[in-house]
Amino acid sequence: MNIGLVSVTFRRLSPKEIVEACINAKIDYIEWGSDIHIPPMDIENAKSVKNLTCENGIKISSYSTYFYAGEYESPEEEFKPYLNCACALNVPVIRMWAGRKSPTIADEEYYNKVASQLKIVCKMAEEKGITIGLECHGNCLTETKDSCLKILSMADCPNLKMYWQPDFVRRSHKENIDYLKAILDNVIIIHTFYWDNERNRFPLAEGEGQWLDYVKILESKKDIKYSLEFVPNDDVSLLKRETDTLKRFLKQR
Repeated sequence: MNIGLVSVTFRRLSPKEIVEACINAKIDYIEWGSDIHIPPMDIENAKSVKNLTCENGIKISSYSTYFYAGEYESPEEEFKPYLNCACALNVPVIRMWAGRKSPTIADEEYYNKVASQLKIVCKMAEEKGITIGLECHGNCLTETKDSCLKILSMADCPNLKMYWQPDFVRRSHKENIDYLKAILDNVIIIHTFYWDNERNRFPLAEGEGQWLDYVKILESKKDIKYSLEFVPNDDVSLLKRETDTLKRFLKQR
């Protein structure tokens, strides 16, 4: 059913423990993160984690990085370690960020710098057959629907796509729906969780009404991946429950 886990959900766990949790929850994919589990300078570790994952019948959906386009003097050199690790993991997607400024404060010069660096890294990734997926998040140029559409248009790269997740803090349910519909053609991976507007985490089941609306919009995208994130209290024992909830949502499409 294309259900995955974002490894940063359990930063305190080792790759082996995360793989075991995914086996128990019957999860299809893992999105390995660069901050803890797959540091970008450690190719041997990346190869080892890839083997551990695949030998246990789990696929790797993506490499989740903290590369911020627009923030570097030498984006090629900064991106190379991430690209090398992505190749070692044999992933189809590298996640990164569209800068580190909210569109409320970003000027046109900053948009141009982010777009320019996205063009550079997208070309590097394209040569390796890899797609770039922008994180959908606050405090970067994908914070709003309009800013997201603008930076995608400015970068104008065929292998530049989008992650998507609802913003329960900044946007209403209708605004989340409008955002998703606006970028639907570009969406490849969904980060799946449920918060209130104060960032308190709740079981995914409590967000059923909202999530069924999102799933309905996404039903035409047969290859979309849903990656679980932000499990309440970072409690790995809840992973199977959350996975089962997501499976139930997807069966109602």
